[in-house]
Amino acid sequence: MKLSHDEIDESNARLVERHPLYYSGMTLRDIFPFLCCFNKKSDGPRKDDKIDSFLSSEDERSDGYRQGKKEKERYHKVRTQKMKSKKGFLTLGYGFVAYFNFLEFIILIFTALTLLSLPSMYYYWNFRESQDESIGWMNKLSMGNLGYSHALCRDVHLGVGKLTLSCSTGVIKDVVSFGIIPENSKTLDACLPTEETESCRPVLREDELAGIINNECLDKEICTLDVISYVNKTRDHNPICSGIEARFYAQVFCKALDEEEISSRKSIQFVLIWTTIFSALLYFIGFEFIDNYAEAKLEEYDQDTTTTSDFTAIYKIPPELYENFKQNIYSQMNDRLQRTKKKTLAPIMAFKFFMIDGIVRELSDDDPEGSKAILSSGEKEYQTQRNWDIQKDFKISNIDKDNEFFRIDSNRKGNKTELDYRKFVEEEVKMKQDDSHQPTSRKSSIKGKDIQMKRLSTTRSEKPKLNKKRTEFLNRKATPGTLDDYFNKTKDIEIADIHFSFKNREILYLLGERGKAILDNDNEMKVMIQNEILALIKKEHETYTTPVCAFITFANEESYLRATELNKVRIGNKSYYKKYWQGHPLYFKPALEPSSILWENQYVPKSEKFWKLMVSLIIVFLILFASFVFLFYAQKEIYDYMNIYPYIDCDSIVKTYENSLEHYGVLEWVYLKETLNSKDLTSSTGTLSCFCNQKSLKSGILATMNSQHYTINKEGEFVGGHICYDWQSGKTLITFLDVIITLVICFADIILRNIVVILIRWVNFRSMNIESVTIQVILFASQYLNNGLSLMLVGINLDELLGIRIFFLDGRYPDFTDRWFNELSNFFITPMYINIFVPFIEFGVLYLIYVIKRRLDMGWSRDIYSTKCKSMGQYINKMSGPTNDIFDGYSYIMVIIWINMYFGVGLPLLFPLTLISAIITYGFEKIKTVYWYKKSAMLNDRLNKNAIKTCKWAVILYCFAGYWFLTNKQIFYDEVTAKTKKSDIITTNHTYKTIEIDQSFPLLILFFMLLAYMIFYSIYSSVSSLVRTDTMNQYLRSVEDLYSYYDSLDQHDLKTMILEEEHNRDVLDYSKMDDNILKKFKISRVKRLQSSKNLSQKENEVLDDKTIFNNFTYDLLMEPKYIDLYQYVPVIYRDINQPFRQEYRDSEFVRKCIDLAYYYNPEDFYKTKVDQRMSVIRRMDYNFKNMASLSMKSS
Repeated sequence: MKLSHDEIDESNARLVERHPLYYSGMTLRDIFPFLCCFNKKSDGPRKDDKIDSFLSSEDERSDGYRQGKKEKERYHKVRTQKMKSKKGFLTLGYGFVAYFNFLEFIILIFTALTLLSLPSMYYYWNFRESQDESIGWMNKLSMGNLGYSHALCRDVHLGVGKLTLSCSTGVIKDVVSFGIIPENSKTLDACLPTEETESCRPVLREDELAGIINNECLDKEICTLDVISYVNKTRDHNPICSGIEARFYAQVFCKALDEEEISSRKSIQFVLIWTTIFSALLYFIGFEFIDNYAEAKLEEYDQDTTTTSDFTAIYKIPPELYENFKQNIYSQMNDRLQRTKKKTLAPIMAFKFFMIDGIVRELSDDDPEGSKAILSSGEKEYQTQRNWDIQKDFKISNIDKDNEFFRIDSNRKGNKTELDYRKFVEEEVKMKQDDSHQPTSRKSSIKGKDIQMKRLSTTRSEKPKLNKKRTEFLNRKATPGTLDDYFNKTKDIEIADIHFSFKNREILYLLGERGKAILDNDNEMKVMIQNEILALIKKEHETYTTPVCAFITFANEESYLRATELNKVRIGNKSYYKKYWQGHPLYFKPALEPSSILWENQYVPKSEKFWKLMVSLIIVFLILFASFVFLFYAQKEIYDYMNIYPYIDCDSIVKTYENSLEHYGVLEWVYLKETLNSKDLTSSTGTLSCFCNQKSLKSGILATMNSQHYTINKEGEFVGGHICYDWQSGKTLITFLDVIITLVICFADIILRNIVVILIRWVNFRSMNIESVTIQVILFASQYLNNGLSLMLVGINLDELLGIRIFFLDGRYPDFTDRWFNELSNFFITPMYINIFVPFIEFGVLYLIYVIKRRLDMGWSRDIYSTKCKSMGQYINKMSGPTNDIFDGYSYIMVIIWINMYFGVGLPLLFPLTLISAIITYGFEKIKTVYWYKKSAMLNDRLNKNAIKTCKWAVILYCFAGYWFLTNKQIFYDEVTAKTKKSDIITTNHTYKTIEIDQSFPLLILFFMLLAYMIFYSIYSSVSSLVRTDTMNQYLRSVEDLYSYYDSLDQHDLKTMILEEEHNRDVLDYSKMDDNILKKFKISRVKRLQSSKNLSQKENEVLDDKTIFNNFTYDLLMEPKYIDLYQYVPVIYRDINQPFRQEYRDSEFVRKCIDLAYYYNPEDFYKTKVDQRMSVIRRMDYNFKNMASLSMKSS
C-alpha cells in the first residue's frame, strides 16, 4: 500500500531533523563567509502570516483547513530548526567545527609551503636546457632534472664498426675502460676487463684509441668512435676477437661540465637546504599554533553553545547497591504504599527516587572542613565499613521521621509516590540567599591545600587569563527584571532526570533486525523476531531490568559542577575517592553527547572487543600484505623485463647500425633465447629492442608480435622467427602493470576504507568518538602503507646501506637515483593528481544514483506526493543523504600530508597538489555537509587532536628525507663508481658512514632537535595525563553561565518530551518521570511561548544562544540514528486522526522493549491501552492560559 499524503507530510517533517542545515536556509555566504558577493536570504514571518490568513478563511472541518494546520506546524518546525542552526556548523558539534578549522589551516600552511617550493621547482625545471624530450613534465619538476652523474657503458658489434657514446645528463669526463668481448663469451654486458676481454687486448690498438677518445669525446655530451679502424685483423691474432659478432665496449663517466656547474649545484643545494629548514620550522610552528588554537576554539565552543552533556554526568551503579536497595528498602516502601492503597512503584522508579535523594544530599553537603581530602588506605577502609553499617540499619521509619524521604501526595493524579527532596534544599538555600548576588561557594584543592573558591570574584593575583567574553561575564552584575529573573538561575542542587542503561544488548540488536524487516515490508520476519524478543525477555528479565549505569541530568550548572568535581583519583595502582555513599565510592564522569553513544555496545566484554580488534587488524594486515605482494611481483616483472631490455637511446643505435639493425637484432634474439636461463645473462645490447620498437611504430603492436624475421649467422645457418614477440608482449605487460599499479593505489584506498569501517564497527566500541578515532588511525596507517611505504619497499635496495642482502629489499633503487626519479616518482605524483578529480567523480556518481532512484520511485512524475514507498521509513531513507564520516576526510588529508613531507624536497610538485586536494576537500565537505549529508553524531575533539598529533610527526620525516635528498652524492658532489656489468646496481657511496659536516649539516641537526622534542613531549603528555590537576583557571573556564536545563530546551523539544511521557502513562501504563519534573517541563514550555512577548529582541537572542541545539535527552528513542534503525515514530509526529496505524503499534512495541524495567509487573509488558491512543494524541494542544497562570504562581 502506497503512502498517503498525510504520511508523506509527516515524513517530510521528520526529514527536517535529519538535515538541519539544509532546512535552515543556509546560503553559500553562510557556508563560505569569504564569498561576500552572495547575499543572505531573508526568512521573515511572511509565510506564517499567509498560512494564518488562509486558515481564517477556511472551515475548521474542511480538508484544506487540516492541511493548512499541518503546513503551519511543519513551518514552525522549520523555523525552530532555523533558530537552532543560527550557529551554522556549531549545531553539528565541535567535531565538525574542528574538522573544518583543520582543513582551513592545512590550506593556509600548504599555501605558504607551496610558495616556498616555487624556487626549487624553478631551479629543477630550468637547470638543464638540453633536456631529453622523452622525460615528462612531472619529472622536469623533480630534483632528478638537476643532472645525475653516472657511469655510461655501451657496446657495439665489430661488424658495425661505430660506437656512439651519449650522456643523458652531464658530459663525458673520464674514460674508465674499453676492450673487446670475444664472440664465444657468455657475458654480453661486460663493462670492466675480465679474463675473456684480456685475451683480446692484442687485437686492439689501445693507445691510439685512447688518444682519439681523449681528444674527441671528453667534455662532450655525445661522440662517435670508428672502432673498426683500431682493430687488427691479421692471421696472427685470435679470430674470435676480430670477427663481426665480437663486441667492442667502452665505459666512461658522465659528470658536470666544469667547476662552475658544480658550484652552481652547490648554490642550489644551499638555497634548498635553508628553504627546507624554514619550511620545516614553519610547518612545525604552524601545527603547534593550530594545537593551541584548537584548545582555544574548544573553550569558545563550550561558552557559545549549550548541550545536553553540559548538564549530565555518569554514575556507574555498583551491583551490590541495587541489590541491597531491592532487599532492604524497596519492599518496605511497597508495603507502606499498599497500606495506604496507593499504586506501587516499579523497582527502577523507586531506585531512581532513592538515587535522587541521596545524590542531592551528598552534593548539598557543604562540609565545614572543605572538600574531603583524599583518604588514606586505613581511613578509606574505615569509612567504607562505617557507611555499610549505617546501610544495614537503614529503615523506612527513619526516613519518615527525619527527612520525609517519601510521602504521599493526595492531590497528584494517579496517586503515585513523589520525592520531596526540595524541602531540605530550600531550607539550605534560604540561609545562603541573604546576598542575592553571592553565588554558592565551592571548594577545590590546589597544590594540596583546601581553599574556598568564589565563582564570580577572585583576587587580582589569582585572576586567570580568560578570553574577552569570559571576562565580561565574570565582571557583570545581575539586573533585576531582566532575562536572569525571567528564567530560573537558582543554584539549588537539583536533578532533572535520570536515564538508566541496562545490559540489554541482545534486545537492541534484535530490534535493529526487526527494523530492517519493517523497512523491507517483511512481515513474517518481523513477527519471528518479535517472538524471539519476547522469549528472550521472559528468559533474561532480571538481567534486562537491572540498571548498570545512570546518566544523571542535573537541573542547573551548579549541580553539574559539584558532581563532576567528585571524581576518582588514581595514584599508582590504587584509586581514592572524595565521597562515599551507601558504602560505595561516589564519583561522576562527564557524559558524552547522546548522539555519540552506541547504546548497544555499552557492556560488551573487553575480551570480546580485544579479540575482534585483533581479528580486524589481521584482516587489514592480510589485505595490505596482498597489495604489497601484488606490487612486489608487478615491480619484479618490470624489473626483470628492464634487466633484459633496458632503456636504450635508440636514436643513436639506429644511426649506428643503419641497415644492419635487423641482422644483429635477429642474432641477439637467438642469443637471448639460447641463454635465457643463464645467470650470466642480465641484459641485451639494445639492437633487438630498437629494431622491434621501430617495427612497432610503423606496423602496430599485433603486426610486430606476429612478424617473422630471419638472417644467416656466422656458421651459415638460417636463423630467426618471431623475434619481437617477447619484447612486445613484455612491453605491453609493463605498460599495463604501470596503469594497474596506479589504479591499485587509487582504488585500494576505497576498498581499505570500506573494509576498515566494517571491521571496526564490528568490534563494538562504546562510543562514536572511540570508534571514529580507531578507524582514523587504522585507515591512515593502512592507506599510508599502501600509498607510500609499499612502493618504496618493493623497489628499494639496501645492500649497500646495510651491508647484507635481504630478499625483498634487493630492488633496483639503492638511493634516489636517476632511475628512481624517471621510473618510480610518477607513482607518487600520478595518484595524487588523479585524486584531485576523484571527489567530483564520486559525488557526481552518487548524486546521479540518488536522482535516478528518486525519479524511479516517483515514476518520473513531478507530483511531490508521488512515491512507490510502502512505509515512511523507506521514504525517509530515500530522501535522506548518507552519513558524513569525517574520519575518512581526516585520514585522506593525513596520508597526502605524510607522502608530501616524505618526498616533497625531491618532488616539490607534491606541495601544490596537496594544496589543491585540501581546497577541494574543504569545499566539497562543507557543501555536502549542508546539502547532502544527513546529521551525524556529535563528535568531540579527539579526531582533531589525533590528526594534529600525527601530522606533527611528519616534520621529522620531512627533515630526514630532505637531508637524504640534499646530500645525494651523484647530484651535488659529482661522485661516480664504475660498473662491472651494465646491469649492476650502481654504487652511490651514500650511507650513514659518509655523513660529514658541510652546508647540509644544519638540516640534520634540526632533525635530531625536533625528534628529541617530539619524543620528550610525548612522554611528558603521557605522564601528565595520569596525574589530575585542579586549577582555578580550569574551574572558572568550566563555568558557562547556563540557564536551568528546563529553560534551555526549545518548544519543540519540550513538547516532544511531554508527549512521550504522557503517552507512556496513559497508553503503555508506566511512568519514567516524576510529576513535579513533568510540571516543570510544562511550565518551561509556556515560558518559552511567552518569551517573545515578555522579553526584548536582544534578550530573545541571548535566550536562543543558551538553547540546547542538539539531542536534548539521553532517551535512546529520541536519537535519529535509533529512530531510523528501529523504525520508531515519535509521538509528536503521529497523525492525530489515525492513532491505530501499524507504524504506531510497531513503535509502541519498541518503546516497551526499551523501557522494560519500568513495568511493576512483567505481565503489564504485554498489555496496551488501545482505547487511550487517540485521547493522548489529541491533548497535544494545552490550555496555555491555565499553564501561564501556573507559571506565574510558581515564579
